[in-house]
Amino acid sequence: MHYDRHTSIQFPPAFNAGPRRPLVFYDRPMGTGKTTAMLNGFDPRTKYLVVHDTLDQCDSVLANPSGVEFHQPSNTSGSKANDLVRLVRLGKNIATTHALYPSLVEVARDGYLRDYVIIIDEVLDPVKRMPAPQEGVWDALVAAGYVYVDQNTGKVIPTARWAENLQRVDGTLTQGLLEAATAGLLYITEKREMFVLPIPVELVNSGNSVTIATYRARGSTLAAYLDKMGIPYVIDRDISLDRKLRADVRRWVTVKDIPSLREVRFSKSGQDKMASSDCRKVQVALKNVRQRQLRNTPTDQILVGCAKDSWYHTNGRKTYEDRTGKFSKGTGLFTEANWAPARVRGTNEFRECSVVFSLYDYHISPPVLEWLGKEDDKQFKDEYALSELLQFVFRSRIRCRETLADPSITLYIPSERMRSLFLDWANDGVPPEAALRVTR
Repeated sequence: MHYDRHTSIQFPPAFNAGPRRPLVFYDRPMGTGKTTAMLNGFDPRTKYLVVHDTLDQCDSVLANPSGVEFHQPSNTSGSKANDLVRLVRLGKNIATTHALYPSLVEVARDGYLRDYVIIIDEVLDPVKRMPAPQEGVWDALVAAGYVYVDQNTGKVIPTARWAENLQRVDGTLTQGLLEAATAGLLYITEKREMFVLPIPVELVNSGNSVTIATYRARGSTLAAYLDKMGIPYVIDRDISLDRKLRADVRRWVTVKDIPSLREVRFSKSGQDKMASSDCRKVQVALKNVRQRQLRNTPTDQILVGCAKDSWYHTNGRKTYEDRTGKFSKGTGLFTEANWAPARVRGTNEFRECSVVFSLYDYHISPPVLEWLGKEDDKQFKDEYALSELLQFVFRSRIRCRETLADPSITLYIPSERMRSLFLDWANDGVPPEAALRVTR
């Protein structure tokens, strides 16, 4: 259960002496000063746990202008995960990463986070997934009494036989899966094709308060996970900032199609299975745009987003970042242009880029959608896709629209679905004559 709130809450939040508040999504557009407000607003009387996506962002917390002392996990306790636990037990102010945050499950269960104001920059990925055993093998393990599956939830419940015979079944039911199942954190999808390992609810339901700074939280898998788990939350939005963002986009963004790529599938599975003829179409299209439309644009101002193994050469599971891939070969972009994962958040690394190629059609893995109960929810799937696209686009210099004299960008979106979602969002509530349109 959640509700939207259209206010302007204090950020970072203060320590709450009353009853624990629900988790809050501090839902504000990119480039509106969320991080700056946090760094300037730390209170030395409050105990903070700040969770960022990257180490560089953690470094900015350590150097905060508020003068509040923060600590970052190191390897001094054997591992960064162990050191993070040590810092929590000591009650220190901490800056850590999304990757290390799950290490705090046990101390969260033991109550060590109860006095912390927890601030998470950008949404956590709430589930990990991995292939389940082949159908016949899985059915045999269930029939033999190694596991029990709750038919309503898909939760995998271990039996004593699994633990007693771990070495016999370790090739299929590993020690890691046993630990996850014992902790109540292992599910199998209805079609029995994928294991789902959700983050423990304690990581989003502990502390004095939990605030997640992001934009368009309703399109996040984390919000869907909270719904599934019945964890209440609030989405705190500023409608005036939303309107201003869309107005800025209509003013500063030129949207372009790439007609020769209209039939090319840019989903992750589409890129993985793309025929060589379609790869060649992408190469030729990028080369032509570079030589004709962007001939006066410095190459280092160009940002390309696509699957990593489409931009770089891959051989099996190994990626060679010094060799061109199936999209970049022969384009003239590989050496100097910037590449970023299509799903990228919270970085200013590309803020000088004036041209953006979004070569991706955003979809959630079908087994994860099934587990979240969202497989038939088109609105949620479109919200997710739009949220991810906006995060990518706003890595460019449009992010600095409040400080640059010219934050304009040219945005190429060959996917008709993604282009329509972007334009529908940008033009919400404006008359046709003021609408942003595709520029030929």
